[in-house]
Amino acid sequence: MMKFATIAKLATGLAAGWALAGCNMVVSEEPWFERTADSPMMKPGIWGAANKTDCEFDASAAVTDWPECADPAIIDEQGSFITQSKNGDGWKGVAAVLGGTDPMIVQFRIPEDAGQMAPDGLSYIYFAAHALDHDADGKITRMALWPVMCGPIDKDPPADGRLGMLVSNKPFAGLTIKDSNCLARDIPSLVGAAAKSEALQEQNGQGRWIRDVMPGELPEQESP
Repeated sequence: MMKFATIAKLATGLAAGWALAGCNMVVSEEPWFERTADSPMMKPGIWGAANKTDCEFDASAAVTDWPECADPAIIDEQGSFITQSKNGDGWKGVAAVLGGTDPMIVQFRIPEDAGQMAPDGLSYIYFAAHALDHDADGKITRMALWPVMCGPIDKDPPADGRLGMLVSNKPFAGLTIKDSNCLARDIPSLVGAAAKSEALQEQNGQGRWIRDVMPGELPEQESP
């Protein structure tokens, strides 16, 4: 299972051990989605893991004091994800746009400072989601998320010790592989891959809105 805040960390190149180039995820040079007045929106505030039952903590405490198991992420008024880096040396935001598709596409902007973690010329990486709950204003308060994959991949490394496959050799319909990067032909192809990718996950990462951000609580961060 991919943890909720790990999704944003991966998009910013902060998840340890992941490189976006050749990671079997769909990426693009240009955005497939732009935010509009009709775009789905997550409720701004502090979000945390929704499918963890073994993590007890005081949700009224400052988010910077929450335990790692709480998996917190702050969603700001623009819909950006703000998470703490894995080594705990700061918080970083990544711009996100939700597409009104089924399943819903979550488009993350790869930061320019992602460096060698990001493929040359590719600026966006894609996840998918189901909105599970909404508030009275229609904003999402609980959601399940998973990465949009290029296709199935053999998880078992070769018996001879060679590095296993990094990108699927059986991409989903409408996807193509270019220089070890997976690209979608159009939005329907991206959405189709998102639906098929859900079946490849053992369990989706689920997040839920927990509370508003308290005055002065928002940690200093690098802007998305």
